[in-house]
Amino acid sequence: MDKTNRIKLPVGGVDLVAKLMHVTRRSVFLALSGERTSDLALRIRRCALNHGGVIVRTDIPRGQWLTEYNHVAGWMTCTFWNGYICRVSLRGEPMQVESPNGKVEERQGPLIGELLGIFVEIAERAPELQSA
Repeated sequence: MDKTNRIKLPVGGVDLVAKLMHVTRRSVFLALSGERTSDLALRIRRCALNHGGVIVRTDIPRGQWLTEYNHVAGWMTCTFWNGYICRVSLRGEPMQVESPNGKVEERQGPLIGELLGIFVEIAERAPELQSA
């Protein structure tokens, strides 16, 4: 199993780190999730750890993936056991596949975009009342 190390911050921590590092909230999210590994991302991670962040290790079994949703930014991210990261846009942008060495490949995925639109529509529906 490969490990994905993420950093979780207490409530308000992302805003604090973004302010201290003079970066956007999105930059903080990308650094904390491990999606970015640049020098700046590593400094953001260090700052987060110094301000209440905790490292969360996730085991991903061989052949499987971890899926995370960021509805505010409009992305679904799948982190695979082999180090690949796939980002699917909920807004019709091209799908991005990032290899473990950082090379990014873009793919058009209209069918995926349609499916995700349906998923978002269903997720936004109010729960139906069940009659007894």
